[in-house]
Amino acid sequence: MRNLLYILIVITAVACGPKESPEVQAENNKKQELLDRITEVEGRAFATSAKIDTQVGYELMRAYLDYSNQFHGDSISAEFMFKAGDVARNVGRHKQAISIFSNLHDSYPKFNRLPETAFIVAFIYDNDLNDREMAKKSYEKVIELYPEHKLAQDAQARIETLYMTDEELIEMFKARNQEAS
Repeated sequence: MRNLLYILIVITAVACGPKESPEVQAENNKKQELLDRITEVEGRAFATSAKIDTQVGYELMRAYLDYSNQFHGDSISAEFMFKAGDVARNVGRHKQAISIFSNLHDSYPKFNRLPETAFIVAFIYDNDLNDREMAKKSYEKVIELYPEHKLAQDAQARIETLYMTDEELIEMFKARNQEAS
C-alpha cells in the first residue's frame, strides 16, 4: 500500500508539473528542425571528399546562418557563423565570408575565436582578393585588438612582407637562414 501511495504521488507530481508553453515548444521544434537540417547537409557536404561541392556548400552556409540568425543567443550560434564563413571562403564567396566573419566578430564579443575571425578577414583580403590595402588595415586591427595573441605576431610579420615580391621574399628567407646557421 505504501508503495502504491508513493507511485501515485510521483505520477501526480509529474502530471501536474510545469508544461512548456506552445511558443516554447514551437521554438524548440524549430531549433531541432534546423539542427537536423545542418546535420543532414553536413553529411552530404563531407561524405565524398574534403572539397565541398559548391551547391552543397551554399546550402550548408545557409543552414548555419539560418540557425545563428534565428537563435542568436544560443551558445552554438557563434560557432555556426564561424563555420558559415569558412564554407563561404571555401566555395569562393570571399566577400560574403568577410561579411560573415566581420559580423561574427562584432556580434559575439565573448566568442573564444575572435582573434582568429579578425585574422581570417585580413587573410582573405591578402590571399584571396589580393587587396593589399584592406589586408594591411585588417592586419593592423588584429594587432590593435589582440596585441598579446600569437596571431598579432603573425599579422605583424605579414604586414612586413605584404608588398614584397616573391624574389624579395626568397632573398629575405635565405638571409634569415644564413643568420641562423
